[in-house]
Amino acid sequence: MLDERWTGGATPALVVEDAHAVALERPARPGSVRSTKQDQTFLLWGALALGAVLRVLYYLGGRSLWIDEARLALNIGTRGYGALLQPLDYDQAASPLFLWGEKLATQLFGMNERALWLLPLLAGLAAMVLLIPLARRFLPGWTGVIACASFCIAPTLIHFSANAKPYIGDLAFALLILVGVCCWIERPMSRMARALPLIGAIAAWASTPAIFTLLPAGGAMVLAAGRERRTRAALVVGFWLASFAVAYALVYGPSAHNAYLQRFWQYQFLLPWEPGFVNRLGAARRDILTAFSIGLYVPPTSPLLLPPWFLQVERWVSWVFATVATVGAIALIRSRSRWESVLLFGPVVLLAAAAALGRYPASARLVLFVMPVFYLSVAAGASVILAVAGSERRQFVAGALVGPLLGLQGAMALRYLRDCPAIENTRSMVALLGPVARSPQVVYVQAGALPAWAFYSTDWRRPNFVRLARYAALGASDGGSFENAYSRGRVAPGEGWDLQLTSGNRLELAGVPAGVWHRPRVPGAGKVDVGWVDNEIGRMRRVAGCWGVAWVLTSHSAGADSVLIAGLRAAGDRVTFAVGGLGANLSRFELEPQEGACPIR
Repeated sequence: MLDERWTGGATPALVVEDAHAVALERPARPGSVRSTKQDQTFLLWGALALGAVLRVLYYLGGRSLWIDEARLALNIGTRGYGALLQPLDYDQAASPLFLWGEKLATQLFGMNERALWLLPLLAGLAAMVLLIPLARRFLPGWTGVIACASFCIAPTLIHFSANAKPYIGDLAFALLILVGVCCWIERPMSRMARALPLIGAIAAWASTPAIFTLLPAGGAMVLAAGRERRTRAALVVGFWLASFAVAYALVYGPSAHNAYLQRFWQYQFLLPWEPGFVNRLGAARRDILTAFSIGLYVPPTSPLLLPPWFLQVERWVSWVFATVATVGAIALIRSRSRWESVLLFGPVVLLAAAAALGRYPASARLVLFVMPVFYLSVAAGASVILAVAGSERRQFVAGALVGPLLGLQGAMALRYLRDCPAIENTRSMVALLGPVARSPQVVYVQAGALPAWAFYSTDWRRPNFVRLARYAALGASDGGSFENAYSRGRVAPGEGWDLQLTSGNRLELAGVPAGVWHRPRVPGAGKVDVGWVDNEIGRMRRVAGCWGVAWVLTSHSAGADSVLIAGLRAAGDRVTFAVGGLGANLSRFELEPQEGACPIR
């Protein structure tokens, strides 16, 4: 039971240089030990229950797929299991077993958001449970309980537990490996220990960054193993490396050399010899540590939703957590054996080296697998600070450290539940147009809305694979309707006038990119290209010349949508219907008459 085992076991309490045990509470009186254990158990189970409820509520919240989710979903819906091993459309990348799991879920439960989110939800729930034995082993008493409670309500983890991307699975597999290694070393006859070789081999195919955890895990096993088990540990590590090597050769290697992904993540590669290294390092600190703690993460809390004071405290919050985590990491390293230090902090060292060599980007969503180490280090650092504060002020300092963190996490989690369903809410907008146009209809699909439009306007019971293949070509980084294309400076008149698809009575006009190129953590996406608005208005008027009406769907446009809508209004076109959300808009325009072809009859 948790209340009997949380403070038990052979593992010593966290030790600092005075050899004093440190915890987030006053030393318990003999008569209060059982009460303290009951309180800890009550808080732990309460945090687990709250975390599960928040994840399920977010899962059921009615959010639409966002642009990258829709891109990945289109690959899952249009490919078989074998084809999912090949480079994906829309410049997407994911581990094979995650893609296969998503494919199976959609075959069982239909091509919809909740089927696509089911696997991440299960991974998010599993991650909460898996952190408990890890925290119990490395942190004593209230220290571990608070770490688990904060982890359970972390807003970023709530979001990725209902997101059709593989990031939360990376975290779950990292935790599974960490717990498994501790069992392999200390309880070799346990089921977890016996299953560890297979778990590691599967992780190589289920989590793209699993190698960052597997290598330190193998090193820890070799260091901790006695002479009779060292050969076996080496064989297990070799088995893991062989599994990853095959996965890299077949799947990960081609994605790693994707030219667009290299450009997109360029700012997250922390190459020390490149200009702006210090600024990049500071941006990585703010991005990762705030996302890991209070959940200041975009797009779930887009700038449209964030109160100004959240943006103002981002810098000092990241410094506070960086300082506390550093103190805790030093305390853990000094108090633990070599294999424990390698197991916990080896992934962080390998990640930093990969980012410094330009091999892996230091972005919050891509590095969730080091989040457990962050939580253990912050909790350990808080313990050290409490020890320095003295027994008289310990309770006050503990409240000052823990209260604001849990409060900010809870506030941000509620914001996610309240506001995220309105962000890029394209599903309801596409539904207004209907799956089939009963009368001639022109729909202009702005480039940022193209993946969501392709997903939600498809009848997945009888998908038109030719149409979906055309959209995949248009929405690729080298396609004619890719929303994050480089600026051309000026759009030539007539550009993209052939980007049309006919579906029954509906003519679908794919938008030309506005040239507003966006990269993560690079402020200011830039202005739309000169002539872009006039070109898009001309395209709409040309194809709608017979009846002079066009629907305009925009999403994920980095401000280009408002420029286009304003241009249409300024040109004398009249809005007869409009529905908007955060980052998405659907409008019906009566266009000024213009001579032109009438492709739908």
